[in-house]
Amino acid sequence: MLMQSMEKLADKIEFINLLCRLGVSYHFENEIEKQLNDIFIVLPDLLSKNDYDLYTLAILFQVLRQYGYKVPCDVFNKFKDSDGGFKKTISSDVEGLLSLYEATFLKRLEARQYICFYEGDESRNETLLKFAKLDYSRLQCLYKQKLAFLSSWWKELNLAEKLPYIRDRVVEAYLWAVGAHFEPEYALARLMIAKYAKMISVVDDTYDAYGTIDELRRFTDAFQRCDADVIDEVPEYMKVIYKGLLNLFDETESAGKEGMSYRTSYAKEKFKEITRAYFVEAKWFNEGYAPSMEEYTENGLITSAYCLLPAASFIGMKNVVGTKEYEWVESNPKTVIASKLICRLMDDKATRKDERKRGQCATSVDCYMKEHGVSETEAIAEIQKMCANAWKDMNEECMKPTAVPRVLLKYYVNLARVIDFVYKYMDSYTYCSSLKGDLYTLFLGQLPM
Repeated sequence: MLMQSMEKLADKIEFINLLCRLGVSYHFENEIEKQLNDIFIVLPDLLSKNDYDLYTLAILFQVLRQYGYKVPCDVFNKFKDSDGGFKKTISSDVEGLLSLYEATFLKRLEARQYICFYEGDESRNETLLKFAKLDYSRLQCLYKQKLAFLSSWWKELNLAEKLPYIRDRVVEAYLWAVGAHFEPEYALARLMIAKYAKMISVVDDTYDAYGTIDELRRFTDAFQRCDADVIDEVPEYMKVIYKGLLNLFDETESAGKEGMSYRTSYAKEKFKEITRAYFVEAKWFNEGYAPSMEEYTENGLITSAYCLLPAASFIGMKNVVGTKEYEWVESNPKTVIASKLICRLMDDKATRKDERKRGQCATSVDCYMKEHGVSETEAIAEIQKMCANAWKDMNEECMKPTAVPRVLLKYYVNLARVIDFVYKYMDSYTYCSSLKGDLYTLFLGQLPM
């Protein structure tokens, strides 16, 4: 159906759009790319000879942009004459329809919602609908299997019982993993993301809400060595965390067949880095120090954990991430910085009130208020502008030609989508009841065939 010739461009684009919205386009990436490339080459000529409506133009622009094709705005500057030569440009209308970034929904949840919507469409294609339902259910089964394995791993660690102050959020951690990579071939990447996310959460809660400055200093210093021989230097209750992290690194080493040593070492170094950054925040609080916005942000890009989660994910992305890609990440390109920044700022915006109650280190909102002498409302508005600009940076780097495979760029975009989804209105990781319906839909709710 995808490859058969269609008389109208609008029909071809609409079909590709359906594949994307129904969540099945990943099966046909090469075929779609070829067809869109053919369309892109002759796009100016097509638009000059056809009077497409705004809806068709919007879908055409959206699909091309989704696959990295940068369409100049003047391509859409078509004019219609009426009322004695009055001219109206519609390019601004198209831009307006597409100006909002796609961040409010995770891809699998978006697909589930659209499948239900498409089922009610009288013009639906029954074959396509059935295929989308089968594909959604198939992936859901895979997720459930891995989630059961992850839950057993977490239960065996028994950290929730030993450390009652931590947030027990294993399913939410797996939501992060599915949001970052939904495709079946990234099962290992999802497992690594979820495991590392859980251990990050344990360490974060320890630095934020429990450990004394002396205990945190001892843990931070010992962890830089990552050696079981120095475990006696760690505070007693923290020893289970230390052992858990060492075991995780051992698991990482054996997660793949070859080439795991470097990937494990990279993830380990990123974990060391984040503990150092957590300790900086703890020192700020202990000393009553108020950092500048620039100083806070520099450290906050690390505490966002969006340097560590990719390192965990790369363990399961051997066919995508090699030496060149690691070097690209370490060069801190716009996409990487933007993803970290969105995570840090969205988290701060949602958690600022609770952190003030706990007496924790100032958030970016507090730092901006103090530095610029503005109200909380004004500070939040500026934070939102910073996030919007970060999204623009990511969108720009996703346009062809790209420095690295687009699947890697999409991964960072998806990480930003997850944080936007979980923290858009509140801290849904801490107050996880707000995610209950989405978690049920994603992992348990069956689609009637």
